[in-house]
Amino acid sequence: MQHDENRLVFQDGQFTDDVWVDLPDDGPIPVEGPAIVTLVRLAGDDGEYFLHGGCRIGVRLRPEDRLGDLVPWMARLELIALNFEKFTDGRPYSAARLLRERMGYRGRLRATGEVLVDQYAAMRRCGFDSFVVAKGRALRSWQAARIEMSVRYQAPQESVLERRHARRAVLEVA
Repeated sequence: MQHDENRLVFQDGQFTDDVWVDLPDDGPIPVEGPAIVTLVRLAGDDGEYFLHGGCRIGVRLRPEDRLGDLVPWMARLELIALNFEKFTDGRPYSAARLLRERMGYRGRLRATGEVLVDQYAAMRRCGFDSFVVAKGRALRSWQAARIEMSVRYQAPQESVLERRHARRAVLEVA
């Protein structure tokens, strides 16, 4: 089991202790305490244990993992961690929106990897509510970001589906 002492978790506007343990694919299953596993492990031999409530469970996704593979466990997942392998990679943003808006996920959505304070507002708008930050990062800038970026001047973009429904409704009335 791995607890990384060089990282902090920023959620609910403050830094907090990380109670979640990153469990390697070949590590023992904890008897108590919340664990984060890979999708490979979740879908593997231990999947039944996790599905039927053996412990508090979260999943760590790579950008190439398929979100549809989470469906059997969605009701049990308390945390989904999406990894930004590079800060320029937009796939975790898309995955976060899909998880929140299409799949109805309401648990913690955690950003891990190359998580920068400059991207905090965009990540929040996509549904992230927990951020793993390296201890070396400027902690005050993260706390300031919560205050500075709490007001948005730009409205969220309508989805293509919402625009199609609106257009169809107008055509049906005409």
